[in-house]
Amino acid sequence: MGRIFRPKRYSYYLGEQRPILGIDTQFVDTNPPSPTPTPSITPTQTITPTPSITPTLTPTNTPTPTLTPTPSGVVSYFYEGTRCDDLFSPTFILRSSFVITGNTVSVVGDDTNCYNVGSPVGTQPLWDYDVIAEFVDCPTCEATLFDPDAAAYLSDVLTAGGSLDATISGATNTLFKDLKSNGLYSKLDILYLMLGETSSSMALNAIRTNSSFDITWNNVGDLTFDYSGITNTGSGYGNTNYNPSIESSPTNSSTGYYLVGGNIGGGNGEVFPVGSYDGTYLNTQYQNSGAQTIGIYGYNTSRVEALRTFASWDGSYIGTFDNTPTKSTYKDASGGDSQIVSGSTTGSAGLPNQPYYVMVLNVNGSPYSGQYYNGRVQSVFCGDYLTPSEVNTIDGLINTFHTTLGRNIY
Repeated sequence: MGRIFRPKRYSYYLGEQRPILGIDTQFVDTNPPSPTPTPSITPTQTITPTPSITPTLTPTNTPTPTLTPTPSGVVSYFYEGTRCDDLFSPTFILRSSFVITGNTVSVVGDDTNCYNVGSPVGTQPLWDYDVIAEFVDCPTCEATLFDPDAAAYLSDVLTAGGSLDATISGATNTLFKDLKSNGLYSKLDILYLMLGETSSSMALNAIRTNSSFDITWNNVGDLTFDYSGITNTGSGYGNTNYNPSIESSPTNSSTGYYLVGGNIGGGNGEVFPVGSYDGTYLNTQYQNSGAQTIGIYGYNTSRVEALRTFASWDGSYIGTFDNTPTKSTYKDASGGDSQIVSGSTTGSAGLPNQPYYVMVLNVNGSPYSGQYYNGRVQSVFCGDYLTPSEVNTIDGLINTFHTTLGRNIY
């Protein structure tokens, strides 16, 4: 009778006061014992584990999933937590493996001090936390694991001095998992979620494998960093260090941002919350409060636009370029206040050889004077072309993320 060896998962990680525990490799024991843990715990920082456990129960459940066993006697665990005991810093991530010999577990990996090496399976880690593992029938345990890329991002938010809580970490984990399950994560180069409430933490590209695209803020005194996002009150802006002519393709690209308020409705004409122009190629969406239009530029300075049909300028804007070639901009693609504007590109295919700026258009390496977006930006992403269906999906996922954080528009 095959059984899966899983650890229990606990959710101190990033704000819930206990480590989160998950398995990234599976183990099958064709005749597993079913021990009854009987550890003895002193409420102080001392654990006296029971040296051995005699299995007394016979499992009544039969696991049904098809499993790919690991090498005999080895089970790997992935721990994403903030502390194993009161002696450790609350900002590290532990990745370890266990080697199972009979009914005894020994730890190998980054830190063997967090668990009782040589203790029987089912005994407790140090101090006052629950059992690290037990034999269970759990076909869906993998679904409960914390996403490692989300964990890496959140860990860097803390390292950058940002603040997090269980709601934020949970929403981020869900977003990463949903992006991946819908095939969208691999299409993104940058994803700014604006978390942590500090200039350093809110500069981070959430896709940490592309950390070279962390934002460089300018005129920081004109920027406000808080739970809701980043608000510009003057001439503040950020350089994404993401050059679309190098990192993207004019027939396979997308850009999206989620914004609130600001001067779009104030009669200032065109406003460019994200974009760049190198004198030849211009790639940006825009909102024009004077003409009451929305549109998108590219490849050159030609554009497609339309009178707005939506009630509020606040919300999500996603621009795409495909190989037709067609350029499109979507307002609140998954919401009720939505609009789509599309048209053919003209001129030679190309993207600006200048990095995108946030809060203002980059014109040959300088902010577009007098055209700063004076509002709040809550998220930004750039990557490959998205089909209309994918636009709707990613828009919904990002809006759900903001809804969980209580900062959604629709």
